[in-house]
Amino acid sequence: MTARLALLPPALLLLGGLCLAAPVRPRSRLLLLADSGPSDLVGLAARELLNSPRFQVIPLAALTPLMQQRDAETGVTARIKALREEGRQALLALADDVAARKVDEALALARSAFVRFYEPALLAQLHLLRAIAGLNQSRPDLAGEDFRRAHQLDAELILDAHYSPQVREAFARALEHEPEAATPPPSTELTALFGLQPEARYAIVLAADTPQEGTVLLKGLALERGALHYTLIDASSISIAPAAAAQARARELGVKLKAWLEARVEAGAQVGVKAPVLPASPAAQPRPATAPPRAWYARWYVWVAAAIVVGGVATAVPLALQRDVVALDVRW
Repeated sequence: MTARLALLPPALLLLGGLCLAAPVRPRSRLLLLADSGPSDLVGLAARELLNSPRFQVIPLAALTPLMQQRDAETGVTARIKALREEGRQALLALADDVAARKVDEALALARSAFVRFYEPALLAQLHLLRAIAGLNQSRPDLAGEDFRRAHQLDAELILDAHYSPQVREAFARALEHEPEAATPPPSTELTALFGLQPEARYAIVLAADTPQEGTVLLKGLALERGALHYTLIDASSISIAPAAAAQARARELGVKLKAWLEARVEAGAQVGVKAPVLPASPAAQPRPATAPPRAWYARWYVWVAAAIVVGGVATAVPLALQRDVVALDVRW
């Protein structure tokens, strides 16, 4: 028994040395866009993606300061707000053509920026202005599309008494004729987010539709870097009552999405596929071809020598003292 216990310290030292010396595989990064949607079930599904040893999920909110900084550097947000005000003034002056043109210009600017990801209410106001201009131009179909789009972008959008009864009635009719659906951002706009996270391989979108009253359709979509279209990972139609069953179904969907992503990430690692990165800027310095030298404590022969020394001491001391060893029952 004494001899066996004497071998325990050097064995632990060797195990610790191997753990330090072995390279740690970095977790793949993924971007997560969890739409608040008409239900908090989306959040339950999203939480299941946060716990995985194979990838690191980066919520969209974590990128908001960087997106705002990029848009501020280009001045695009201020320009969009200025065009919105110009369009509003044109509507008040009954210049509907001018108002529609100003709004179209503002929406085109928004597609080249990040504003839709952190301030969707601003885009909702633009669609609302274009819808009103469409009504004034006797184009109710186009106005209905903009009304619905405005409500999708801003679920709390309410038309108060400042709007005419005709506009409020058209807004209500537009929302009645078509069930609300969560529309993911176009892949061309979502691709810009990869520029903020060059190591990210996938962008995940969780969205919720309400095809009928009392039912939520949760969808998990994936956009891989370099791809042009989304991939539907999985979808689940959930009855919101009873609440406990609905929450369990949402978590099950999150587990399925996580399993799909882990399988894709693992398959890419096995074949040596790396997430493509953006071209380096001219000022960036290339990485050295050779790996940096390991620290002295991460080299195998250091731990072997330490194990031999500790093993000798651990063997000699018990033999010299000739004491009995008491086994302790440690319960976790």
